[in-house]
Amino acid sequence: MSVPSIHRIGTRRRRRTLSRRCLAPLGGALLLAACGAPPPREAVIVGDSLGITIVDNDEAQPAWTLDSAWRLARTPAVQIGNVPLDETQQLYRVRHSIRLGDGSIAVANTGLGDVRVYDAQGMHLRTLAMPPDEVREPIRPIRLHELPGDSLLVVLMDRSVAVYDSLGSMARRSKPVSTDMESDPSPTVSGILGNGTILLKVFPPGDTTAGEVQRTRVRLLTFGTDASPLGSLGDFEDLTVLHGDGIYVFGADGVEAVSDSTLWYGPADRFELREVALDRSTRRIVRLNRLAGDVTQVDRTAYEHAAVGELEDTLDEAAAKAVVEKFQYAERFPAYAGLVVDDAGNLWVKAYQWFGMGQPQKWTVFDRDGRFLGDLTMPTLMEVHHIGEDFVLGRMADFRGREAIYFYPLIKPS
Repeated sequence: MSVPSIHRIGTRRRRRTLSRRCLAPLGGALLLAACGAPPPREAVIVGDSLGITIVDNDEAQPAWTLDSAWRLARTPAVQIGNVPLDETQQLYRVRHSIRLGDGSIAVANTGLGDVRVYDAQGMHLRTLAMPPDEVREPIRPIRLHELPGDSLLVVLMDRSVAVYDSLGSMARRSKPVSTDMESDPSPTVSGILGNGTILLKVFPPGDTTAGEVQRTRVRLLTFGTDASPLGSLGDFEDLTVLHGDGIYVFGADGVEAVSDSTLWYGPADRFELREVALDRSTRRIVRLNRLAGDVTQVDRTAYEHAAVGELEDTLDEAAAKAVVEKFQYAERFPAYAGLVVDDAGNLWVKAYQWFGMGQPQKWTVFDRDGRFLGDLTMPTLMEVHHIGEDFVLGRMADFRGREAIYFYPLIKPS
């Protein structure tokens, strides 16, 4: 049984602040002193442990000021899709989009089985036909990456890889990637490095003791553009799950993203991110002293009510309540919910939300060295695909499900 889709509805951050002061007598005078105040700390503490750079950041001291903080433009500069009476602007179940080096935008139009390329103003340039499957249906694209020489790498739904030249013709296609992992027949693509190396996520066999809450493991494997296996980056902490027939609600899900040549991974049960090189060595650990909000009884009750309502689409009320009674809940929400590495190597960490009331998404930004820059907001429905030096590109759908790709200028005051 899958977790109800309502798990992405709000985050409540609660800060505990010092509310008492002590009057301490000294030499006949009364001095005002904070009770239990933490010792002052630097904004960033950089250490080293066995060759690993460790960056500890203080949330109270971001590098950005009010005048220097980055922000998204209020309105997008380009919209692709959701244009009536224009078939070239028809998008359906888009999985990915990227801005290419010449300023054009490529869109993996997964639901319709093609890749569409638009110019910098959003006008359609060409449609790339995907190779057919055994029943002559196009194999759907799920991930895009620009290779040197203006070639476009397309990862397909069957996990084969097709490369297209600058005119939109398919130059070559690999066989489907095979992981030889019997425990996970459907690995997912985690990202593509600058040289085209593909990272696949697979779940190795693990302990499945019924009734226990455990952190599962995930393995990240690397493959070349010809689908040849290159190696493994090792195993990482992934989902917090309840084994058996129950569900562990608000458990942390591990997140990952690739830079040009390394992997960034975070377990999300704490605000920590780790940079891993292709030789499996850890280069950097980045931390922020930010605690996620507590899961309260109000949160649990709201989730149970919504879960029963959703389960009643397929079960009667009594059966739905019986399922919900087996839920267990984390004590805290996850520390974050997503991760993107931009073209300059900066880290963008998406805040966790489970109860959305239309408020903007909060993103926390670190520079490529792991220094905490600050927080900014994006539109609440934005699914971020690509962040460049001066733009954010992503997908949004309106209340009728009509999709579009939006290009927002990213403003960086000097």
